[in-house]
Amino acid sequence: MRARVAIFVIGLFILLFTSFQIKTKGELLGVVITPTFTPSPTPTPTNIPTPTNTPTPTSMPISEFENYFDQYAKQYEIDKDQLKKIAYCESGGHPGAANGEYGGMFQFTSETWLSTRSQMGADTNPDLRFGAKESIETAAFRISHGGINAWANCK
Repeated sequence: MRARVAIFVIGLFILLFTSFQIKTKGELLGVVITPTFTPSPTPTPTNIPTPTNTPTPTSMPISEFENYFDQYAKQYEIDKDQLKKIAYCESGGHPGAANGEYGGMFQFTSETWLSTRSQMGADTNPDLRFGAKESIETAAFRISHGGINAWANCK
């Protein structure tokens, strides 16, 4: 009786967990067992947060930023030519300029950028000093609030 149960269980196992074919040749009966594999589940992609965009440094000549110089010189009531002179003196007018801890068109340090932008109530991200618009506005604000001496060599 136990032998029949064992054969039944083995047969049931083969039937449930494998695909098989029975081949006959004359009186010979054989079983070919083909194992089947269960595919692994497809991984679910993980969403990666999108970082805040920071301006990409541009290599446009200083004349391309004329509108920003006009706008912020008027807004902060400062001399536009002096603002442009400082930008050219500090970086050749290139927003992407970097020299050690100094960066951007007006060569702000991260600390000076942070304090000036805080006074303005503006975003203090130091990477923004490499954007022409942000850099020109911040320099104009600083000059209008008595900070011209930050650029003593370029006045």
